Amino acid sequence: MGDDQVRDEDDHDLLTFAESGIRLREEISLAEAELRDSQTPERRAAAQARLSALTDALARNTRQATANPGEKGFLDYAPPRPVRQRRGRAIAMTAAEVDEFLAAERTCRVATTGRDGRPHVVPLWFVWDGTSLWLSSVVRSQRWADLIRDPRVAVVVDAGVGYMELRGVELSGSVEPVGDVPRTATPDPALAEPERLFADKYTGGDPVPPDGRHAWLRLTPDKLVSWDFRKLAGLSR
Repeated sequence: MGDDQVRDEDDHDLLTFAESGIRLREEISLAEAELRDSQTPERRAAAQARLSALTDALARNTRQATANPGEKGFLDYAPPRPVRQRRGRAIAMTAAEVDEFLAAERTCRVATTGRDGRPHVVPLWFVWDGTSLWLSSVVRSQRWADLIRDPRVAVVVDAGVGYMELRGVELSGSVEPVGDVPRTATPDPALAEPERLFADKYTGGDPVPPDGRHAWLRLTPDKLVSWDFRKLAGLSR
């Protein structure tokens, strides 16, 4: 998975001292909440280790931010342990994990932009063929009108409840209609695979008959970002 598939904004070394200090304090609060909510010794140990690491990082950040040029601590930080993979890269899903996750999850959230610039977000069913995300959308809808006028879109698929369970994929790019609009019963080779995947996922393999209201949109993302916070436990060890 390439560098464009990770959350660089999660990498503290790419932020200013002030920005990273704010981010570290936010993550410390989340880690404290996770520690309070932990139900097992393993989760408590992982949460405590992460909280300790974040607290140490904030202390180093504060020393650096308050140092003057030439003073100890000014841009001379050396980590006390071997440098490891950046957090964003370390918690990103592999390509195989992305495929598995998108095959299993059933609902995505699709963000479009209205004529007045206002964002519009709706949940939709979807399928992923390993390269493109396919959306079956009502054609007489704000979503469809938005995307015909401006095909740029962002889609999020996520799961998890507790902080250390959160995982997801964000895909962005431009959509294009594929096939009849609305979809008819005419066989279309370009839609054979997404319609098979859709039937397998949502109707137990039974073909979904055209209803005169829906049509297909294909998103081949130019950017794909993924995260799996379950991997954070391994980073704290």
